[in-house]
Amino acid sequence: MTDQEKISFQISDHDLVPGTVQLIDINGDLDIKKGDNNNIILQPQPSSNINDPLKWTKRKRNFQFGLLWLWCFLQSSTSNFTGPLYDVYVTDLNTNYTSINNSAALCYCFLGIGVVLIQPTASKLGKRFIYLSATILAIIGLIVGGVAKDINGLNAFNVLSGLAASPVDSLAEVSSTDMFFQHERSTAFSLLILALYGGCNLAPVAAGYIVDGIGWRWCYWVQVIIYGVLFVILFFSMEDTNFVRDLTNEDEFEKSIIEQIKSKETTKEEVNSMVSETGVKKTYIQKLNPIQTEFNDSRSWLCICIRPFILYFPAIIWSGLIYGCQILILALLSNTQTIIYSAKPYYFNADKVGLTNLSAFVGNMFGMLYGGYFVDYFTIEMAKRNNGI
Repeated sequence: MTDQEKISFQISDHDLVPGTVQLIDINGDLDIKKGDNNNIILQPQPSSNINDPLKWTKRKRNFQFGLLWLWCFLQSSTSNFTGPLYDVYVTDLNTNYTSINNSAALCYCFLGIGVVLIQPTASKLGKRFIYLSATILAIIGLIVGGVAKDINGLNAFNVLSGLAASPVDSLAEVSSTDMFFQHERSTAFSLLILALYGGCNLAPVAAGYIVDGIGWRWCYWVQVIIYGVLFVILFFSMEDTNFVRDLTNEDEFEKSIIEQIKSKETTKEEVNSMVSETGVKKTYIQKLNPIQTEFNDSRSWLCICIRPFILYFPAIIWSGLIYGCQILILALLSNTQTIIYSAKPYYFNADKVGLTNLSAFVGNMFGMLYGGYFVDYFTIEMAKRNNGI
């Protein structure tokens, strides 16, 4: 039996698990779009619309992802830099550790609330609108924190920073799927997680040195300056990635692959028809519009908002619990480090308290490589051994 007959036999006699796709063109003769200089099938297939983010050049996709990564890193830093400042807060804001911890809890509370609100809003008004709005919100929160006179000012900062950082935990991941194909997504996700944990680990290090060097309020003002520059860059460079894909076409695409494998029939005319472009390319001025509705979700805002709450698949519930536990550990470390390390037997000052976060960042680097690039590599290699599936 030939290799082609084996593939046809396996496909016709076994039902594929939902979500399973043909990732590798084993023989290199399928009439489909594939990656440059290899037989990796592009999943999902780029549409014919000229404004499809998947039709961007690799250089442009990497640049847009770089902007997103930097934004996520800074937002994560803003919501987690305050650990080494607790002793200063107690003195200058006339408060206590319990009140400061309760204030920090507001940040995580509104981070969760923000996740529920920003996802449907991004689907209706565009992801670019959310990122720009969240940047402005972060700047306002930092100004409030920088001029805080008591615990109420710190509370206001945490509420605003929590809302501003909420897209990091949900929308950024969706944006990466808009720009990358399935065989690239684990690497993209791992880099976003590195931005999240890197901000959590490195921001307290910088904050500790700023506190001991020029004063704790400059922890806020330095970030205001950085965000101001970032907002200008995002406004003139970041593009919206919302795009509506026809799921029916994706199902038909998988069927067409199976039929081609069975019949091994490809024609030059079919290849030419697949690459023809449709739609009108947006001008640079149109791309600058903060609100992008051309490819918005046709469902109501409320319908999109409640949709996640009816997902009861065990894998989704388990993933949520695992991620929640990770955030809990991060919050615990951030909110107790000064209490632990500034007392006996350590007696660390702010800069040394901040340095205790470096070891976690080293571990995150190894985890990022294992859970990102290695997963993409492993998936491709296993697909090659499984007749491309």
